[in-house]
Amino acid sequence: MSKAMVERLLVHSKLHKGGMRSKHMRMMIRFIKEGLSFTKAHNRAKKIESTTKVAKPRPNKGGY
Repeated sequence: MSKAMVERLLVHSKLHKGGMRSKHMRMMIRFIKEGLSFTKAHNRAKKIESTTKVAKPRPNKGGY
């Protein structure tokens, strides 16, 4: 990765909770190392995140 790409990633990481260690940024870095552009890596990371299912908390029904 070029120095310019690393700088761009650092600026972008400030938009995500967890910074460079966030899941989004780790995926982007992996995709960029595979040869994708910044934009394509970002779009792929967003797509994966949007399709990932998150467990919903169960409602509390007054039990212990």
